[in-house]
Amino acid sequence: MSKARDSNRYNSAMRSVLIVVAIFGGSAYAAPPDNAIVTLPMLESDVLFAAFSRDGRRFVAGEELGGVTIWDVNTGTLVRDLTFTEPLPPPKKGEDFAVPPPGTLFVGGMTQAVAISHDGSMAAAAHEWGRYDPNQIPSGLKLLGIRARTWRIQDGRELANYDNHRQRIRAMTFNPAATLVSTLDDSFRLAVWESRTGRERMAFGGGDQIGQAGPFESGRACFDVAGTHAASTLSVVLPNERAEPPTLRLWDVHTCKMRSIVAPPELGGYGFSTVTVFPDGRFAAARIPSGIMLFPFDKTKPTRRISLAPSIAGGGFEPNIDGSHFLGWGGYEGLWLIRASDGHVQAVPRKVTGRIRAVCWLKDRALVASGGYRLPDGPVLPGKRDPISFWSIPVPLP
Repeated sequence: MSKARDSNRYNSAMRSVLIVVAIFGGSAYAAPPDNAIVTLPMLESDVLFAAFSRDGRRFVAGEELGGVTIWDVNTGTLVRDLTFTEPLPPPKKGEDFAVPPPGTLFVGGMTQAVAISHDGSMAAAAHEWGRYDPNQIPSGLKLLGIRARTWRIQDGRELANYDNHRQRIRAMTFNPAATLVSTLDDSFRLAVWESRTGRERMAFGGGDQIGQAGPFESGRACFDVAGTHAASTLSVVLPNERAEPPTLRLWDVHTCKMRSIVAPPELGGYGFSTVTVFPDGRFAAARIPSGIMLFPFDKTKPTRRISLAPSIAGGGFEPNIDGSHFLGWGGYEGLWLIRASDGHVQAVPRKVTGRIRAVCWLKDRALVASGGYRLPDGPVLPGKRDPISFWSIPVPLP
């Protein structure tokens, strides 16, 4: 099957945009103007995972059929296709396709998670891996586990792989220096490993008793801006369908000390959905059905709760540099500016169309990626999906 990924088609599919200059981290960055739309060409399958680099220059998409692609946010052009392809011998006479020799490496299946470094120079993704084995019926594959890999985007070179996860990876992220990667799997195992060698630095949690996990949006691991703390949350259901109390776990990456926080009973068993760490490392912030809870890494500090209306409480959220405000978003509901001190909510005008997939907050504006899913009323056909679009939306702080 041919892939619609040649540069001529990409360039012809792009809409021309005016360029304005925004300043981020002391460097000039050419961002799309207010509410401009840059639309990517149609990909081969649904985009399950997506992320912006912290500087807003690049975007990584992880597809249902295993594709991993890097895009330029300003122009919508393809920067690098990191999809794994194993060179195979030509088909034998009378055969329609080549049969891989026994032992040939297989890395593929559904993309499980993706990440991109803060400066957009490295990417990571997770897939199943194994070897072709004719004795394995009916798939012909002997699966050996889950492989997380890192690449240098400039030339597409694979730098390292990490194979110590045995269950599906739900989330992954780089530390700010791109020297470490954290990966979180269904067993609540959080691993921290070197991005250029794959050597494991440390691992926390994990257990054979954990069974099925919730939707892929429910697990997330993250570093603070100094790379000193990590936090993860995952709603877990055991095989007997008895709900395990949802738990937020806070780790200090340097001391290996962990703090577990069980969701309060008044949350009704729903617990935490997504989690992020304040850039200064003071708090971990977790979504709850009624708002946001702030948990200090310093146990002597009190826990805080920001109450929000149910229509706003769901979805993702991101704190700004000093932690004074959150930018919150819902799947189809738009964007909100949330003041951390008292929970005051201000709607951000100019709603995007399509489901919001990723957001990057660049001081006075938000870069938003939407779309990437098959249309709910359409058949599963390549032309029946909402393409990924990038939007540049002003977010002035009051």
